[in-house]
Amino acid sequence: MDEKERAAKNIGTAIAMYQSSGALKKIFDKAINGTKEERVRIGGPFLAESILAAFGIENALKALIRREGKPPKNIHNLRKLYDMLAPETQQRIREKGEAIGIPGNGKVMGIRVEGVIDEHQDSFEELRYRESEKDLPMIPGLLTDTLGAIIQTHQEKYGEDVKREEKQRTDQVSPATMPERLKKYYENVFMPKSG
Repeated sequence: MDEKERAAKNIGTAIAMYQSSGALKKIFDKAINGTKEERVRIGGPFLAESILAAFGIENALKALIRREGKPPKNIHNLRKLYDMLAPETQQRIREKGEAIGIPGNGKVMGIRVEGVIDEHQDSFEELRYRESEKDLPMIPGLLTDTLGAIIQTHQEKYGEDVKREEKQRTDQVSPATMPERLKKYYENVFMPKSG
């Protein structure tokens, strides 16, 4: 598999994480103005949204790095990955983040992408194991919105990766085009129901 194909896989994973964390973000948006019980119940989805979005950011950054012709290091640190991007790509991501409107302090604010990446550079590892002293991000959905800005940048520069990955995913669910390894997987994990 070449770097272009790996980039397509990375962005496909990032988009899946964005869709999942975005669905959880909708829970927060609803609960934030709800009852006290509704607000208390968002703890679990908040943790899941943060983990999914941090993993998505890692994959989206790796996709961009690969498309710029540099194989990314085998690391999870978002700041180190972001720093591997070309300055022009960083600028485009910054502009996307600034354009996102997040309500806060009585006004709508944009996102400082570098600030989010600095604050959450190790979130994927820290949040998965919860052995760290670090608290969860203070604003539900912040990582998801940051991931969205990175995905938008990728789509503008390399939209064909997304189309290629979507086609491969669609082909995998069709029995006629399903790769042999997936057919074997289904045979191993499913069995006909009796009766």
